[in-house]
Amino acid sequence: SSQDELQLLKMLCQTIQSTTQTETANTGLNALRVVLEGAGHSLAGENLVIVVETLSVLSGGDYFHNGSDNSIDRSTKAWANASAIAFQNLKLIVDDFLEPQSADDELRLKSFSAREAILDCCVSFGKSQHDINTSLTSIGMLWSLADQDSTPGTLDLVLSKLAYLALDNRAEVRNCSVNTLFSCVVGLGDQFSNDQWEKCLNKTILFGIMKHMSSAMNG
Repeated sequence: SSQDELQLLKMLCQTIQSTTQTETANTGLNALRVVLEGAGHSLAGENLVIVVETLSVLSGGDYFHNGSDNSIDRSTKAWANASAIAFQNLKLIVDDFLEPQSADDELRLKSFSAREAILDCCVSFGKSQHDINTSLTSIGMLWSLADQDSTPGTLDLVLSKLAYLALDNRAEVRNCSVNTLFSCVVGLGDQFSNDQWEKCLNKTILFGIMKHMSSAMNG
């Protein structure tokens, strides 16, 4: 039954999140990919959040916390492969399952909890030190998600998360985040309300990125 399948999914995700063994995590993530390939299109709401939060935990980044065992340091080299598999699962979700199936279908991003979980997961991989290309790809995914669902709530979240990543300690990530942020503003700015423009310019860009950059240069 669907309830039994959900319970199995929860157990699988709990095992992946809690294990201290990289091989167990890898096996679990590969099993999760099989589930996604077979039934990914039916995942929505709480089920989708559970999966995405699990991927965030395995990212190796320091952004995501949901009460999981944060004593496990997944930023070490031993966890790099698990992080890579987790990111492939995220890409599968974003690339294949968030596109509307027909002109009448609403994007699953309309579920606020799922939308926020996916954006947080992108940030987690953006912060991950395992692989610079993964970080840069995850930043591009934020832009794709904003372009896909350009409602005010999503745009505000994406811009704030790009501003956060623009303060990363790696120049490539900072530059990519700033460029992507401005691409979002230029590409989607015609949809901004006056309040959004004010928030974007005053809080996100001027008092967010620019203030931090000025402090860094002077400090």
